[in-house]
Amino acid sequence: MVSISVVQESFCGRCLVAIKCPGYDIPNWFSHQSEGSSIRIQLPPDWFSTDFLGFALSLVVAYAPLYMKIRWKYSFKASNGESHEIKNVLSNPYLFGSSFQDSHEVFVWWYNVFEVVEGAQIPSAFYKLVTEVYVDFSIDKYSAYRPIPEKCGICLLYGEDAEIIKQRAL
Repeated sequence: MVSISVVQESFCGRCLVAIKCPGYDIPNWFSHQSEGSSIRIQLPPDWFSTDFLGFALSLVVAYAPLYMKIRWKYSFKASNGESHEIKNVLSNPYLFGSSFQDSHEVFVWWYNVFEVVEGAQIPSAFYKLVTEVYVDFSIDKYSAYRPIPEKCGICLLYGEDAEIIKQRAL
């Protein structure tokens, strides 16, 4: 029997949607995937439109302990040479980890990073110039087992994509 955990809640005042399930692979709808704990992607022209909801992220973790925090850092690079970083943490004892030391878990989550951006005083005009994003993941553990991030993924999520995903889930 496969166990899937889904959380939809407020995370620092923003909506968070997170899913955890056993597995070894990033979901195939993630257009950008990488081995290890970091990924760099080139963004298409006009990616930052009014329909843009944010980035969906995914991480495959080996030996996921029952309690852990996933930390990630976005590094945005603009065509004018300017760059900005945004750091985040995701922790929820009901969502994360497994009680089996040899398990692999797939985590998928989304929340609107640009609400954080507004709070950080980074102007929207900057993001219209962004051509590249680098995301680096790390894990804080609370057990004797060392969790290992094996694969990661990032997907640009737009309003129309969210509707398609929602319809497929029903």
